[in-house]
Amino acid sequence: KDCTTASQCDKIEKIQGRTHSYTLDKVFGTDSSTDQIYQDSVASLVKAAMEGYHSTVIAYGQTSTGKTHTMTGTKGDPGLIPLCIKDCFRYVQENKSAEPREYLFRLSYLEVYKEHIRDLLCSKNSAPEPVRLFDGPNGLVIRGLHEEVVSSPEKVFQLLKHGERKRQVGATHMNEHSSRSHVMVRLTIESSLATDKNGETRSSTLSLVDLAGSESVRLNGTERREEGRYINKSLMALGQVVLGLSDACSNSNENKKINQQHIPYRDSKLTRLLQPSLSGNAQMLLMCCISPLASYMEESHNTFKFATRAKRIEQKATIQTANDNEETLLQTYRDEIQDLKQQLAE
Repeated sequence: KDCTTASQCDKIEKIQGRTHSYTLDKVFGTDSSTDQIYQDSVASLVKAAMEGYHSTVIAYGQTSTGKTHTMTGTKGDPGLIPLCIKDCFRYVQENKSAEPREYLFRLSYLEVYKEHIRDLLCSKNSAPEPVRLFDGPNGLVIRGLHEEVVSSPEKVFQLLKHGERKRQVGATHMNEHSSRSHVMVRLTIESSLATDKNGETRSSTLSLVDLAGSESVRLNGTERREEGRYINKSLMALGQVVLGLSDACSNSNENKKINQQHIPYRDSKLTRLLQPSLSGNAQMLLMCCISPLASYMEESHNTFKFATRAKRIEQKATIQTANDNEETLLQTYRDEIQDLKQQLAE
């Protein structure tokens, strides 16, 4: 039985006949296509990433509400991840004449499974290097994560398909192919003006995150129960971070800096990975998925409360440039090409 209704002013008005009002930026019904969601809410973040802003899309919600389908899609009905990737490369082609910039893309693919970060692009023949998180002078540093330079959407999809085989999925009482881990696709975008070889290099990251869904652990088997505990624990940590950030933004300006220091990012690997996106210097879209079924009313109610808190978080993204002492891969390739040209000339 359908237990939710959406008004024309992007409010969820009723849950199972009881009135609850939640004001959101946009509401999409079951008849909305993924392409419609992309064009309406996601395309602007891809454009921002190409212009040098960190951008993040996060799918959140109870298990079996369509998060993975919305993010990944199918061959005939592509999800947000393939649509984002295609748009990045399309942007390069369409803006060649307007602003002649050189671009370099680096792809990484990871999952958080039982509080361990697993590299989904590492070679089968080599033991994966432990992925560790550190605080650097410019924010979070991820060590040991493999990156692949990619030059086409097809190469990206090939790598993602390779990584998909390593993902942790399993059957639960709610979903035959339930994600048992949080997954992040990271596309690092470097660009600089083709006419100014010594000019600044922009370096931004487009992060596409498919969170595992919250669930009742008591209804699953032993292995799924243990996985469910880790999933719920990390989602609870994310909820505490969002609550802390929401409260900080609601307080007076003089207290915001103090409150920011007490945000519990270190309570889970998931919140550490999302810290750059949540802490303010990124454009972020939080896509909350719910089921219209009355039996999931309480979970839907909790999802809306999470969305309402997240909506209060203030984001002030700035264009990201490489530091003077930080050599980018784009600059390294340029130098190598220049050296080869000199050798050929000699």
